[in-house]
Amino acid sequence: MKSSTATILVLAQGIFAAPSILSKIGHKNSKASHRSTGGDITLSIKVSQSPMKGEIHKAVNEDICWLLCASEEISCPENWYSSKDGDCYTCCYAQ
Repeated sequence: MKSSTATILVLAQGIFAAPSILSKIGHKNSKASHRSTGGDITLSIKVSQSPMKGEIHKAVNEDICWLLCASEEISCPENWYSSKDGDCYTCCYAQ
């Protein structure tokens, strides 16, 4: 009984520690490049805009672009266009 309780506690600690360890590893390898294997990729994007006041809002009139750097031109959703910035392709939306 004591060993099974200890095992459960060790497993629970590992589960809680894993996200912290994985995020540290991810930051060290943030410049790593990965090639697609040709499989389907699902991308979920949340876009939000904080309210802006008067003149500042009128001065900011730039297109909205994804924070994505693709090595080849990508197919964008309806009402979005493909844009190249340096060596990166991304999708942008004209305001």
